Amino acid sequence: MRDWSIREQIIFLALLPALFIALVLSVYFTTSQLSYISKSLNIHGQTLAGQIAPATEYGVFSGNEESIKRVLSNTLSNDKDVIRITISNEKDVELISLTGNPDPRKYPDFLYNLLSEEQSLYFISPIITESLQIDDFSDQPDQAGTSSNYSMNLIGFVNLELTTQYSTELKISSLLQGSLITIAILVLSALIAIHTSRRIAHPIQSLTQTVRKIASGEYNIHINQDAPEELAILESCVNSMASELNASQTDMEARINEFTQELQQTLEELEIRNAELDITRSNAMQASKSKSEFLANMSHEIRTPLSGILGFTELLSNTNLDAQQTDYALTIQRSAFNLLTIIDDILDLSKIESGKMEITPTSCNVINIIEDVIDLLAPTAYEKNIELFYHVDNKIPDAIEADPIRLRQILLNLIGNAVKFTLKGHVELRVEPDPEKQEHSIRFSVSDTGVGMDQNNKQQLFTAFTQADTSITRKFGGTGLGLVISRKLVLLMKGDIGFDSTKGVGSTFWFCIPAPAIQTESTEASDLSGRRIAVIEEHSLCRNALKAMFERWGCVTNEMSLKDALADRLLTENGKFDALVIGISRQNLPAIKQYNQLIDQV
Repeated sequence: MRDWSIREQIIFLALLPALFIALVLSVYFTTSQLSYISKSLNIHGQTLAGQIAPATEYGVFSGNEESIKRVLSNTLSNDKDVIRITISNEKDVELISLTGNPDPRKYPDFLYNLLSEEQSLYFISPIITESLQIDDFSDQPDQAGTSSNYSMNLIGFVNLELTTQYSTELKISSLLQGSLITIAILVLSALIAIHTSRRIAHPIQSLTQTVRKIASGEYNIHINQDAPEELAILESCVNSMASELNASQTDMEARINEFTQELQQTLEELEIRNAELDITRSNAMQASKSKSEFLANMSHEIRTPLSGILGFTELLSNTNLDAQQTDYALTIQRSAFNLLTIIDDILDLSKIESGKMEITPTSCNVINIIEDVIDLLAPTAYEKNIELFYHVDNKIPDAIEADPIRLRQILLNLIGNAVKFTLKGHVELRVEPDPEKQEHSIRFSVSDTGVGMDQNNKQQLFTAFTQADTSITRKFGGTGLGLVISRKLVLLMKGDIGFDSTKGVGSTFWFCIPAPAIQTESTEASDLSGRRIAVIEEHSLCRNALKAMFERWGCVTNEMSLKDALADRLLTENGKFDALVIGISRQNLPAIKQYNQLIDQV
């Protein structure tokens, strides 16, 4: 009903109860009338058969057929419902039968079939005669005190057939009358509803049209108040609203004209400022380009004398110097190397920002790249007394398609930072397939037990010339370019990079790059293939890394701690291992005697 108009809803609400009441009353009275007609026909048939039986008693008893015919003919002529009367004897043998002709049907046949289950009704009544018996010598008188007795004798039957045509016509007539009454009630209700809806809907339609005109901007409009009381109040309110809107529109147009003039002045000022900004932007871009060119040129200019310093410092270190001079030479060499690293970072950042950095994927060996980085950083880790190891998953192919120089640079930055900011504990590099990326994606993750970062410091990461904390910069040194360059290189390689860090616990930096495997020619099996190796290492992560490395070479590895080895677990398999690999760190030097004891036992 939401899509109906008010007039349609009023007509519907007015007709609905009238229709319901008319239908209920029509159904009730029609059903009662139909039931009454059916009962009347049954009673009439039973009564008529009972009346014919005694009237034909004499004719049946005496065999006078003329008497019987007169009775039957009178019945057929006086009662049009009777279509056949049959008289039979006591043995149900037909004596005489008369048939009547019903009138033609007034209504269509389907109405008769719809309202009448049977076209004819049959009734039967016995014909009984009474005989008087006189017994003068009865010793037992009857209840009335007389000696006379009556006996009932069955001499025949009356078979009466009534047609339901006329009763059905009465039913059809009743239905038609009920329908006409219902239609008359509905028509009368519809006329009343239409008249009422016009009185209500017409003012509402007028209000609707007026509101639409107001909504379209026609505020100079007035409604003639000729509606009922409630709608007249609404019409008055609409007239007031139109007057107020007209006044508001006039005021608004005046303000718009004023604001338009001000806006034109502002636009002129903006055009002047935009022109100035374009000039400033052009100058800034030119200055940035000049800065990048100057930075690149200066980097090359500085590298040349710096390379000379490094070369002559190395030559100087090979001459006969005393201890103090050797220390000075090494300090100069380390400082020059650090300065060269900073210059290389600045040069790489300039190339990336200027779009001149290119990624050249070639065939490379992952293990060789990792071992080169580990070899470079191992002395620093040893000096800080921290564990440095890597763990390569066996599913990683030996040869992949990637840029080995940039991959080595990213690993050197991430692992170098991890070693730099770790005071104790370990630094681990894990290389494994990335389960969340495509099939040929490799995930590199560097975990450490260093200082870590809080939530505020994490937001400053990956920003050029910035570190998470200025105090860390002063304590550990660095320019803050390593992570920025690493991130840009990973993005150029169409990969992802991220990190997770907890203050005082450590950090994990990871990056994923697409690196399809390259099919290489089959090589000969390693000499260690099939060998049984016993790995004894206290550090669990280092132990697992050594186990993965030996298994990659095809070895059968048995890894355990020193405590388990000393508990005769190795002695029970004495002679079954081809090699014994023992990891000894500075923390385990006090237990060197136990290691020697274990070696002697094996």
